[in-house]
Amino acid sequence: MPKRQPKPEPITPEEVMGSPALQGFDTFLRYRSTEGPEPGNGGAGESGSGSEDIETPSGVAPIGISPTSESLRGDTPAGDQDIGVYLPVPIAEFKPGPKIRRAVKAQDGHSMGEQAVYQALWNAASVESADAKLIRIGYGGLQSLCGLDKTNCKDNIRSLIEKLAVEVVSPFSVKRNEGNTYRIFSPGAILRRRKAAGMEWVIRNKGVRFVDHPPTGD
Repeated sequence: MPKRQPKPEPITPEEVMGSPALQGFDTFLRYRSTEGPEPGNGGAGESGSGSEDIETPSGVAPIGISPTSESLRGDTPAGDQDIGVYLPVPIAEFKPGPKIRRAVKAQDGHSMGEQAVYQALWNAASVESADAKLIRIGYGGLQSLCGLDKTNCKDNIRSLIEKLAVEVVSPFSVKRNEGNTYRIFSPGAILRRRKAAGMEWVIRNKGVRFVDHPPTGD
């Protein structure tokens, strides 16, 4: 049978503090609370553990005390306990919100894509009246007309209808392979329609959207 190894002797606190190889491992033994001595446990004119200053080895900070805390903190208010660790508080950068503007022109309510679709339709449509034109066109034809892809054409024509710049007169016909017939309003007619609907103020932020109320003071 193998010989049983002798049980190692425990290391005493005196051996830890006296050994250069273990220097720093006795920090917990050297930590002293930053609070003042409790009454009866030592103080000015009394002998006791609370009145003795226990030295800390050079380069070793007591537990709970940041070595760089002095450079990160200000003066501790009188009467407050110095807990020892102070970190700068990050302050979020202030970013003002988008500005509300009055749409004084019809295109002020349009994004670049919406304006490109509107202008292409207006230029290609036939005159119906002084305030409107008509055009029958599908998404494929609109794609060729304005140079945008079909998905952008669908999205922009839908938003132009919501913004009262365009309306559908008759829907598309699958049998005749014909697209929608649209009425394209003139810029002046668009502004009148929008004013009647309370659509006069916009926010330009990743597109253009109408808001209900003007900014404060206007």
